[in-house]
Amino acid sequence: MPQPDLQLVNSDSVSWLSGGGEMASLIRTIDWSQTPLGPIDSWPQSLRTSVSLCLSSTFPILVAWGPEYVQIYNDAYRPICGAKHPASMGEPFKICWATALPVVGDKFDRAQQGEGTYIKDQRMFLDRYGYLEEAFMTFSFSPIRDESGEVGGIFHPITETTALVLNARRTQSLRDLTAAIDRARTVDDIGRQLANLNEELALDVPFLLFYQTVAETGALHLRGSSGIAAGGPLAPAITELDDACWPFASAAFTRDLVRVDDLTGRFNNLPCGPYAEQPTSAIVLPLSLPGQQQPFGFVVAG
Repeated sequence: MPQPDLQLVNSDSVSWLSGGGEMASLIRTIDWSQTPLGPIDSWPQSLRTSVSLCLSSTFPILVAWGPEYVQIYNDAYRPICGAKHPASMGEPFKICWATALPVVGDKFDRAQQGEGTYIKDQRMFLDRYGYLEEAFMTFSFSPIRDESGEVGGIFHPITETTALVLNARRTQSLRDLTAAIDRARTVDDIGRQLANLNEELALDVPFLLFYQTVAETGALHLRGSSGIAAGGPLAPAITELDDACWPFASAAFTRDLVRVDDLTGRFNNLPCGPYAEQPTSAIVLPLSLPGQQQPFGFVVAG
């Protein structure tokens, strides 16, 4: 991002920024002469009009302009940037959103060629806070013609639909899981259902283990697993009611779920779930039946 100038841009020369909110104020402090866009006083009318329209809108909008498609956005777009802001203001689009290019790059390139595109609930992985997160966006890329008639920039309205999509997906996964358990007639049936969990559930729960307590011995027997191979170091076929593998003893004592963080050491590059990155945390949940003092079993979920 270009560094803010100590001197504000002459207000008379940027009157077209009036009413643009906090992002307009930020734009006034940036030394645009150090960017491919050049001094703000020399911006073409097509860019000024596009930015003015962007800033005055209450809908999240970004304008990417010039050969490097330097981005300028409004107040409503700012939350989409996350911790990238304010460095993202004035940064080339393809540098700022490099992690999104595998899925949006083709649409962006088509807009550069003069073709508008519209995408609904596009799944992508974004690095906005120092780690990759699953996100869903509904957006369009529309070419902006400059004074020469060529494509000078791209108009990019967008809205984040992550919460809506994830809530719908997780609700459906719970319905599917409930229906599967309802069809089970034995504990082994439940285990088989876990092993056959659909891919949608695995997107939110990368691994799931179900252990049953054997009353005669107090040992825990693995009855079902998903996302982790049964019999491995993190999913032994039989284990004790202690905290050696997972904090089963702690969960049984508190009769509440126990969170396990920093799984990197536990996994040690063990393949798990549908993602390239391994899960970083899990919960151990004791399962109780009415009238029983000891847990019937435990669920371990990533």
